[in-house]
Amino acid sequence: MGKNKLSKRKVLHGVYSFKMGGAEKIVSYYARYHDRSRFEPIICSLTSGGELEEEIKKFNVKTFMFNKQKIFPLLFLIKLIKFIKREKIDIIHSHNFVVNNWFIVAALLSGVKNRIRTDHTVQNQFYKKGLLFSVISNILGLLNKKIISVCERVRVSNQKKGIFGRGRYITIYNGIDPDLYLAKEINKGRFYKEFFIEEGSKIVGNVGNLTLQKGQRYFIEAAKILSDQYKDVAFLIVGNGPLRNELENLAKKLEIKEKVIFSGVRTDIPELLQFMDIFVLSSLREGFSIAILEAMAAKKSCVVTDAGGNSEVVEDGVTGFIVPPNDPIQLADKILTLLKDDNLRNSFGEKGRKRVLENYTAERMVKETERIYEL
Repeated sequence: MGKNKLSKRKVLHGVYSFKMGGAEKIVSYYARYHDRSRFEPIICSLTSGGELEEEIKKFNVKTFMFNKQKIFPLLFLIKLIKFIKREKIDIIHSHNFVVNNWFIVAALLSGVKNRIRTDHTVQNQFYKKGLLFSVISNILGLLNKKIISVCERVRVSNQKKGIFGRGRYITIYNGIDPDLYLAKEINKGRFYKEFFIEEGSKIVGNVGNLTLQKGQRYFIEAAKILSDQYKDVAFLIVGNGPLRNELENLAKKLEIKEKVIFSGVRTDIPELLQFMDIFVLSSLREGFSIAILEAMAAKKSCVVTDAGGNSEVVEDGVTGFIVPPNDPIQLADKILTLLKDDNLRNSFGEKGRKRVLENYTAERMVKETERIYEL
């Protein structure tokens, strides 16, 4: 599969599924921004379909889905190897540990030498799969030419745990398309009516899957504190997940059910960000949050927890506030500061967008990755 540097090369991006999450959204940017004069991207899902597949097809990129969970492991591996050989893949780029464990073996047995892994999160959450999984992941990491981390905190954490191949770790920050998140005009009145919020109320928003790691519980507890101190405010939680019923019951128990709105999954995130006055990320654990980048691109002031790479993108006291995880009191205090100060809120928003434009665009991310492919 050796090609000279001037030839167009096929890049196979491997993701766990085509359901839209942080890592999957990043892969959609690779589909959009790869230099087609030099690279031909193909996106492959190990398991299931989802909305990401349709998004990728908009950019005239081939997709493939394996349904691994329905195939005996050895047969799946054989099928993956045949696919790589049939498509004449030159570069394997797998996203996260589980995907890499399969793709790296298939790449090795297919003769693909240019093998890249991106770590979108820290290894800690995968220890629940057992020590054997962690050891295997570290050994297989040795077979990658480079291991890309989406922020410094992920790189430092995973490099310490990666006994093998430490010199292979590099950092390439996630990026987005900032122009998608600065809507020219929106009808805020429509959202006030849809969510039964009193018109003119300040909107404090959160976007993310409703899971333990996203910490929406602490956002709701902060909302209770704020509701006693600032009357004209509502709290919008965008997303869905296994904890939705539990979180709705918490809002009811705290007697702020009317103040906390659960929108479910939405496709109009840019417009909803424009509807918000303040963006909050209350995560207990993160990689490098795409939601923060989107909020900053929309000129929203941010209050975020010191988890993962959050403190690498948000400059405390400049583009937002950083608070400890699991601390609804400090979370509420910083939100209240912004609710009371329009000038500070606007200043954070302007500086936040400028920071995204200068450091966190998808085009920059893809170009840096393509340079790694060519080493």
